[in-house]
Amino acid sequence: MTSARFSKVKAPIRRVCLLLLGCLTSWPLPRAGAQEWRMDALAGRYRYENSPVGGTSGSALLGLRYLRGASGLSALAGVPLTSADAPWGDLAGLLRLTAAAHPLEWGLRLSGQAFAQGAHGDTAVASMPTLPGAARDIPLNRRGVVGGGVEPILGGWGASGEITPLVAYATPSWSIQGRGGIAGFHSSFADQSFDRLLRVAYLRVSHVLSPNLVLSAEERTQWAQEATYPYLGATALLTSGSVEAWASLGTWLTSGVRTAPWALEARIHVRDRLSITGSVRRDAFDALFETPARTSWSFGVSVALARPSAIAAPIPQRYDDGVATIGLSASDAKGSVLIAGDFNDWKPQPMKMKHGYWTAQIALPPGVYYYAFVDGDGSWFVPQSVAGRKPDGFGGYVAVLVVG
Repeated sequence: MTSARFSKVKAPIRRVCLLLLGCLTSWPLPRAGAQEWRMDALAGRYRYENSPVGGTSGSALLGLRYLRGASGLSALAGVPLTSADAPWGDLAGLLRLTAAAHPLEWGLRLSGQAFAQGAHGDTAVASMPTLPGAARDIPLNRRGVVGGGVEPILGGWGASGEITPLVAYATPSWSIQGRGGIAGFHSSFADQSFDRLLRVAYLRVSHVLSPNLVLSAEERTQWAQEATYPYLGATALLTSGSVEAWASLGTWLTSGVRTAPWALEARIHVRDRLSITGSVRRDAFDALFETPARTSWSFGVSVALARPSAIAAPIPQRYDDGVATIGLSASDAKGSVLIAGDFNDWKPQPMKMKHGYWTAQIALPPGVYYYAFVDGDGSWFVPQSVAGRKPDGFGGYVAVLVVG
């Protein structure tokens, strides 16, 4: 496979990537869900998760993120700590547009990014790697990190984008999501350019084993002109007090790819707005960017730029003679409200309106319980004003109730 092989699709891919990125950075994000601005200051041998640029020796990193529900924008800049690297930057966006009729959800997921890297070091042509598996005899007649599978030595820029319609089925303890579409990529480094277009499909199944532990299994397949690249992986999310930790492990089911990708990440909340973060990851062959296996790590702090609202104690409004009263302000709901939790096997039951509050009285022995509300159209929700609100691991929230 040579770069000429992609010349017929070069212009369309470039237009798709840049148009998609422009939509993501200018389109208003959905109003549903919590929103947050965060500033990250990190250091390490870092490569952004879905970007081929980054420091191979060491960089000081400064990032800005805006999160709203399952959508968001991020900007990350790296300043090299040694002469072996060059300055680089990455701008990424994710937009998830969905409709729901519980327990089903459907819609469109759009993601895009643009990245750039300065020139540095020797500008000689790098050694030419080959693709794994069935395409191993096809030389990659390019140079630079993008579209060459070698370490970066040239300055330039690139853009990528992905469009995938999706459908999902979710219950309080299970979630399954499937999506499929196309992914495109264009880069221009020095006098070398590269374009690539893949068909992609993803399937993800998640299960809440407990309020503090979520396990997920993922299968994805990418179809390129030269070969098909299937992948299997698993992820665990653990929360315990002020600590959040993620771990993932996967494998490419492609002949010639011997490196198993894995990642470990942890975040410790030390104050209302301040967190300490650390991560280490091993990325194997990437079918879209065709980058080599690389280990990345980083350590630093993350600061929320707005102070979160005070969180009330996660206890019932009243607890008399073994009966707990749970309430929700009418201003936080649309229409009638039901409540579901592990105290009723997550089967929604009606709440009653009284003095501007939806209330439910439930006989409960002392203990810790988890619950959520269901509105008139079947959507599950937990407003930010509810005491004990915490992420459920699926992009939504669950509330904690402590009865003593």
